[in-house]
Amino acid sequence: MDNVQEMLVRALDGFGQRVHAVARSQWAGSTPCDLWSVRDLVNHMVWILRWTPPLIAGTSPAEVGTRFDGDLLGDDPVAAWADAEHATRQAAREADHDRKIATPYGELTVSEFLELVTAEALIHTWDLARSIGADETLDPGLVGEALGRYRTNRLYHGSAPGESWPALFDPPVAGPSDADPQSQLIRLVGRDPAPAAAG
Repeated sequence: MDNVQEMLVRALDGFGQRVHAVARSQWAGSTPCDLWSVRDLVNHMVWILRWTPPLIAGTSPAEVGTRFDGDLLGDDPVAAWADAEHATRQAAREADHDRKIATPYGELTVSEFLELVTAEALIHTWDLARSIGADETLDPGLVGEALGRYRTNRLYHGSAPGESWPALFDPPVAGPSDADPQSQLIRLVGRDPAPAAAG
């Protein structure tokens, strides 16, 4: 799969499906992300999507600053998600994917940055699904892409000596080497894919 736009749309579709499945009583519930509630998790993804259009348009992280800090969901989290998702889809569709831009991870092409947004959406789809008891099955094509990129892209798992960018995800969790691709990916990004304990 080499179409970055298609990958992004598929990842956003997956996360959006789970956002629409969140029950009113579940927004304050816990998630696999330490210290984040379901609302915090969705707010994080909306924050990423609010950052995306200005960054790929050429605005620097310093110029974006704290513009999108705080609660972005308001009284209607689903509508906030839909609006941010629409803006990101449109910006990605219109952008020159080969152009280099400034990002919190240094200079990347628009395509490389959108790959990171796609990875965030994919992994947080699993987080959200696990949190609300929804289907945890991820898009197999996106899982395969993410596995390959995790193993070759240093941004996924932290910086080398002398480099300052943060890791996208938590350190890996040990597991069987013959696990299915989705379980391998979930463990690589610091989650335990074992079924949640009942009760």
